[in-house]
Parts: sequence; structure tokens; C-alpha cells
Amino acid sequence: MVNALGEIKVNRLQVSYIATRIHHDVCRELKEPGSFVTRLCKPQPVRGLEVTLPFEVPVNQREDVAWQLWSKVARRPDLRPPSELGDISKQRDEGDRLRKRLVPLRHRMRLSAPGSATPPFLERQSAEAFLHPFGWVVLSTVDVAWPKAESVSLEEAVNQLAEWENQPAWVAIGNTQHKTTLANAQEDAADILARKLADKGTPWSPDCGHRVATVIDAPDPIEFPADMPPPGGPLHQALHKLSWGKGTALKPGEAFVAHYSDGEFRWIPSDLVYMCGVGTAIFLPEAIANYSHTKKRALALQEETTSTRHRRMTLLITYLSAAAGLVQSAPDRESHGDVADWASRAAGYLSDLFAPKPAAAHFWGLETRRFLERTGGKWDVEDLLYGTLTVRRESPPYPS
Repeated sequence: MVNALGEIKVNRLQVSYIATRIHHDVCRELKEPGSFVTRLCKPQPVRGLEVTLPFEVPVNQREDVAWQLWSKVARRPDLRPPSELGDISKQRDEGDRLRKRLVPLRHRMRLSAPGSATPPFLERQSAEAFLHPFGWVVLSTVDVAWPKAESVSLEEAVNQLAEWENQPAWVAIGNTQHKTTLANAQEDAADILARKLADKGTPWSPDCGHRVATVIDAPDPIEFPADMPPPGGPLHQALHKLSWGKGTALKPGEAFVAHYSDGEFRWIPSDLVYMCGVGTAIFLPEAIANYSHTKKRALALQEETTSTRHRRMTLLITYLSAAAGLVQSAPDRESHGDVADWASRAAGYLSDLFAPKPAAAHFWGLETRRFLERTGGKWDVEDLLYGTLTVRRESPPYPS
């Protein structure tokens, strides 16, 4: 997988694209607390679009990554659909709690792109929108695969992916199909939703979206580095490109994410997450080596597969994008109104995750901190909260 020069060979990438829109004039079905709570309790269409809870029902705590994330967001370790809580008042109280914790409704869309007679092949195309009372986040995902006998270097994989991103694609929202490209499907879908779900006005959007790309599979034999990638080395450069980074790679200590282990944050060479402002790259050689994507074996080991980690990261970033977007799009600090109130709430949540608290460090890690630092959201949160974000656990110095 990694040769002596640090070159990564791959057979499959999973790539997700995230677009965020914050809107001051969303439709009544989303904006009004009672209407949103009703849909959390008993999902029903929003402007003709079918919606569901953002996790699977019936609940599967062990396997559903979405449930695991949203239960943490809601601070409900026993999270269940509000409809299962007995009388109506309890259901609505729980629905309102989820709404205030930024737990969204989900609308599933359809993404399709033309196939190819030669590698790479596009597989498992999907798209979904997470609807909030203040806007939405659109997530599209595709697998890019090469046959085992035709593995390519990560650099070549990134180059071929860039070519595919400009190819025609179609995204279906409700009963209408819209032509787009693979890399712009989420942005176009987010704008189309603005026309369907807002009564007037123009949504706020960040300067750019976010791409998450994960090495899902690689050829045998599996080898991986014993140390963190040296600054400017082939692996550092490759992951910078995979994260959608442009130009010179960021300093490793400012882009790689340390992980929580044995009561402290550590650099783990077999668990590489590289984050820049526009994207995240994930390379987990030990996970690839240990369970080769066999779901049954991964469950037996109670460990994450590469695709599971990818899903967890993309869902986390949809949540962070919504919360940070609220803060960045908010009116001045002295103003009032729905978006300003939501922004204040979101800033508090982001402040908690930036630390994070020791009890939550294992699940949340430092991804939130790195995301806010790289996107500039950290300073917007501090400005809204009139103070510096607290750091309870420092990231260790990057090894020289």
C-alpha cells in the first residue's frame, strides 16, 4: 500500500461533497417550532418533499453511524424516535429538544452519473439533504473504484477523480431531475432547495463547500508507516491533494488531527485524518489491513471500517457546517430574530466541542477544533461569544 518512497496505492476512494445554505426566510413547515416538531414526531412532507428522521428506524445503535452521531448531538444516549415515547406531550417535548439541539430532518435525493467502460468506475452514488429551521446542508457521495489488478497511486487517483468531477450527472429532487456535474451536484441541489423551501430572499452560503475523501481499499500486501508523515514528504503531499487542498501543503501540525487514546491525545500513524479549509482526507491503513472491509468481521471486532469512518466524518461535518454557517451568517451581535437566536445557540454548542470535555473526547476528538480553525469559524464563534474558546486538552507537538 505504501512503498519505500511513501507512495500510496489504492483501489477505491469514497468521496463526499457538502454544501451549506442558511436562510432567513425558510418556509413555515420548517421555520415554525410546532410544525418542525410535528415532523420530528411523525414525518410528513415539506413542500412536497418526503422527509424522515436523520437515523434509521427501528433504531440500530450498534450499526447505524447516523444514530450514533445524532444521539451525541442530542445528548441522548438512549435516543429513540419521539413517536415511541408514549403520550403526545412527551413526544412533542422530545421533538422540541431535538430541534433545539440542531437535529435535522432528512430528505433523500437521487444522484446518478454515466458509467464508463474503463476504470475508474463510479459506484454507490447517493445524495441527501438535512433540513433545519434555518436552512439545509446537502451531502452527495460516490465511490470511485479501480480493479484489484489495476490499482493506481493516490496521486493518479486524485487526478482521475478531478477529471470525473467535471462529467455530467443528474440529481433528482422530488419528482424532478436536474442536470449538473459530479462535483457540483450538492451545490446545485442546495440552490434548488432554496427555491422550493424558502418564500423569499437569498440564502447565505460559505465561500466554498467541503469535500471528504477516504481511501477505502488498497492492494495487498498492506504496509503502513511507523511514524507520522514527515513535512513535505510524499504522503503529506498526497493527503493534501486528496483533501482538495491547493498549492503548498499545510504544516502537518496544523492539518493532521491527533486522536484520543489512553487518556490523552496522540499522533497515530495508522489513523491519518488531514483537514484543510475546503476538505478532509482520511487514510486508515491499519483498518484496511485488519478487516479488509468485511462487515461481519468488523462488527465482531467492534471496530470501524474505512467506510464507517467516512460516514461518521461526513455526518459530523454536515452538523458542523450547519452550526458554523449559522454563526458566520448571523447578523451583528446586537440584533435579534430567529437566525440570531439560532446562531447564539450554535456558538455555544461549537464552544463545547472545541474543547472538548474529557468525558466526550473519545467520540468527538479534535476534528471540530481543526474544522473551525481551518475554515475560520473559530474567530466567528469567539466574536459572537465575546471571548476566547477554551481548550481543555491540547494537541501534542507534531513529531519532528
